[in-house]
Amino acid sequence: MRRFRTKLIIALGLLIVLLGAVGSLGIYNEKDTENLLMSYTLSDSQSISANRMVRLRMEMNRTYLLLALQHDPSSVHAKLHDHPVDIHLTAIKENTAKMQKDWERYKELVYSQEEMDLANEWYGRSNGFGVKDIALAIEAAKNNQWAEATKILLLQVNHSYNEGNRVAVKLEAWLNNSMQKNNEYVSAQLNKNLLMIVIIVVLGVLIAIISEMLIVRQVNRLLAKESFTEGTGI
Repeated sequence: MRRFRTKLIIALGLLIVLLGAVGSLGIYNEKDTENLLMSYTLSDSQSISANRMVRLRMEMNRTYLLLALQHDPSSVHAKLHDHPVDIHLTAIKENTAKMQKDWERYKELVYSQEEMDLANEWYGRSNGFGVKDIALAIEAAKNNQWAEATKILLLQVNHSYNEGNRVAVKLEAWLNNSMQKNNEYVSAQLNKNLLMIVIIVVLGVLIAIISEMLIVRQVNRLLAKESFTEGTGI
């Protein structure tokens, strides 16, 4: 009887430990999942979003500049603009400020030197995302040097944009590839955590079954012993 009690206590103790382990792993898995999603999946999405927003704002600046140059009195498009050119110049200024914030936000999300090198190359090849070249064109337009402003757009702004875009495409490809690898890593980690929980649950079930078998066997022994005692009158 004493051996049975000892085995039962050990089995129930293990079962309690395993149940505690399942609960602890559940909490750990929840926190680990949150950390993985925040550190990898969400971070990658934010990087790609910020990267694309900078490219979008670059194109917006070029469009605003094109609209500003249409205010050239000699242009056939001048009569289509019944507003001052300052509207477009102000739009460029405000958009450039937002683009700078997007750029700073993107740099905060960079976590590898390779990515930073590509980002810096993009910035350099595009001549600061074309901001300096567009500023030169604006200055020429303000001085009524419309031909010079157009020349700057065609030869400098477009050139720096094209040069920068080649690197921007490479950077976005790198980001997409990195996100795919990180998603695979996150998926593998989540599967690993799930497997650990399943293993512990299975062990718990096995111990519960063994405990039940021990109890049933011991009860049967006691019943058999009691029947024997009653039958023999002992």
